Amino acid sequence: MDGMRFEDVLISFPDAVPCGIKVASYGGKIILNPDDCYVLQEGDEVIVIAEDDDTYAPAPLPKVILSCDVSFSCYNLQAFMFSLIFFIAMTVIISILISNPVILDFGKLSLAVWVHC
Repeated sequence: MDGMRFEDVLISFPDAVPCGIKVASYGGKIILNPDDCYVLQEGDEVIVIAEDDDTYAPAPLPKVILSCDVSFSCYNLQAFMFSLIFFIAMTVIISILISNPVILDFGKLSLAVWVHC
């Protein structure tokens, strides 16, 4: 496993959960939940949670197949941005007409619009 990034180690054990590294170059210091970009060095040991000490082993990394069926274009992005800007502009106009704030709720993003004339 030398040279593997910890993020790849996480998906290499189908029957165990990697949770840390015993770092050989630091005298066996244990690091729990290391960064995903940590690269295992020679002598490092992976700490896992498993049913027992002989029921798990690392497996080859799963293959990722990228599909080219994504139909996203600049036109779609432009149409979306135009719709969003139009919607916000109409909200501002309505806010002016009713002289009250209008609250737009987009789930995690809320926008309060009010115009003082």
